[in-house]
Amino acid sequence: GAAGSGKEMALASIIYSSITTHTEKELNYYILDFGAETLTMFKNAPQVGEVLLSSETEKINNLFKLLNDTLEERKKLFVDYNGSYDFYVKHGGKEIPMIVVIINNIEAFLETYPDYEETLGQLTRDSLKYGIAFILSTNGPNTVRYRLRQNFAQNIVLQFNDPSDYSSVLPGVRKKQPSKAYGRGLINLDGIFEFQTAYSYKEEKQAEYIKTVCTKLQDICQGKARRIPILPEIVDTESVSEYIGDLNQIPVGIEKDTLKVATINMNTNYMYLVTGEDVTQNENFINGLQNNFLSIPNSKVVLLDALSTISPLVSDNLLYDSGMCSQGLEDLKNIYNDKIDKKDNSTVIVTLIGPHLLLNKMTPEDKTKLTTMLEEAIKLQSIKFIIVDTIDNIKQLAYEKWFKTGVSLSDGIWLGNGISNQFTLKVTTSSRVLREEVQEDFGYIISKGKASLMKLMSDQKNHE
Repeated sequence: GAAGSGKEMALASIIYSSITTHTEKELNYYILDFGAETLTMFKNAPQVGEVLLSSETEKINNLFKLLNDTLEERKKLFVDYNGSYDFYVKHGGKEIPMIVVIINNIEAFLETYPDYEETLGQLTRDSLKYGIAFILSTNGPNTVRYRLRQNFAQNIVLQFNDPSDYSSVLPGVRKKQPSKAYGRGLINLDGIFEFQTAYSYKEEKQAEYIKTVCTKLQDICQGKARRIPILPEIVDTESVSEYIGDLNQIPVGIEKDTLKVATINMNTNYMYLVTGEDVTQNENFINGLQNNFLSIPNSKVVLLDALSTISPLVSDNLLYDSGMCSQGLEDLKNIYNDKIDKKDNSTVIVTLIGPHLLLNKMTPEDKTKLTTMLEEAIKLQSIKFIIVDTIDNIKQLAYEKWFKTGVSLSDGIWLGNGISNQFTLKVTTSSRVLREEVQEDFGYIISKGKASLMKLMSDQKNHE
């Protein structure tokens, strides 16, 4: 804890001295500046993940999610190391950074975000042994409740107007006061000592100097402290880049609550369902998926659009047909036969948009050929199907043998609103949660009956 006038300079001194002596792999800062916003001078330092201001509600909420997730991860990681960050680091654990959270003007923070007072109390009580430290600054001696203050073993006192205030923060200070010089303060180090806050540079040019140092540190350090995740405006390939190209975890969106990338596994599922009240409104999502499929090494993509709703991507590895899809079905049959004859070892991902309409318009002979292929493709394991149709049509397809063989109604993707109005999918999530109105670029990923709201994958080109 730090209190009194000159606290921004004291915080700047702490941050400056640590970023010039520790790399981004050793130390990460997250700074919430609810004061004069002077600490934004550190925002480009590689050791600083974020500098947040009072208006950045989403990022502040996500910072606390990040801290709680990190705390739980480290509790598991340190089980064999006496549950201690220090013991872990000293005894050969993999390199993980110390995390330092600075809240400048804690009283303003708690006034703006009162719901975090209890969370902050829990975090500051348990986090230090897991390598997460907090530095709070305040304008006076009694602006922080005792229940939170007792979690801080070290208190630093700067200049107070009322001399009697020193003893309320530092027991044993008696009548000792810091000299009347800017930046002077008191600290308890096995006794009460007076100190002078160090300037990082000449006061009038300090901010400019620190910004220059932060820029130069970017050239020296190899990476940057982890940024606070936020839900992007568009979930494009860049948003999910670490998952691109893997059949085991094909990205389909980003979950709203956890901000984790939502993925589907097409190695364990040879047929996967995408549905909703009106699937014709989600061209960007369908094309975004095709982009992800095309990124899988040694893959071919077939897009059969019986509803004629898609403006297809252009790629040598993508076969597209619409309407009755006569040519596309012929190409698919040839691919299927080549696989049976073992002439084709590629992974083929087939997206069928509106299969109900397609099957209804086919001759009985052609329908039998297609449904037989759909049933027997499971034996090949190298042809995967994405079934896209409205929930009303899925309800009718659910009786087909090929559908029963390949599709799990406890797994899938729901596009847009209306998931609580249907009974075809086996969803165990509370209907109250599912009745909330969602925007058109949102949907749900359903895994073993649990539905999680996500922002849908999108084809970036359609937004340019």
